Amino acid sequence: MLFDILENFSKIEEKPLETINIAIMFNHFEDILVNQIIEIAKKVKTLKIVTKNINSFLNLEEILYMEFGIAVQITNNKKRALSNSDVIINYDFGEEKLNEYAFSNECKILNIKEKANVKNKNFCGKVFNEYDISLKENILEQIVEKDDFEKIILYESLIYRKDTYINIKKQFESDGLILRIV
Repeated sequence: MLFDILENFSKIEEKPLETINIAIMFNHFEDILVNQIIEIAKKVKTLKIVTKNINSFLNLEEILYMEFGIAVQITNNKKRALSNSDVIINYDFGEEKLNEYAFSNECKILNIKEKANVKNKNFCGKVFNEYDISLKENILEQIVEKDDFEKIILYESLIYRKDTYINIKKQFESDGLILRIV
């Protein structure tokens, strides 16, 4: 749901996606993310992929350039990789790894898989560690909230399957998914 999170952020900030410089931090490449990254790359001003596994993303870089004419920078430079980014999507870097990188003091950081805070005292930006969803009432009835599980996790387990990104996105629309950054 990376694109949906980014769209929601754009609305909160009242800043069109086309004007935002994005960096996405990945430790591990996941096939399900390819179409989401392509969708993001088509909409934003610039996109950087920050990863220690540069070779895993070279095929995606080629697809973006050859099929869509979109140049993407793939890097692991800890001093400069994030310096010009308005928004950093931290997909799966832990707090310790995140804080090894230098980034703009005014950027916004959206943490996806785990909470992480910025330790730099000069940081004036904002860190988003959580998001929430709402769904159509009939879908909510299928998801019985229990003390041990959050609504988001139960919904993700319901729709996560070996399927195309397009079909999963259609499922979101059918379920009336509305995502909010908290």
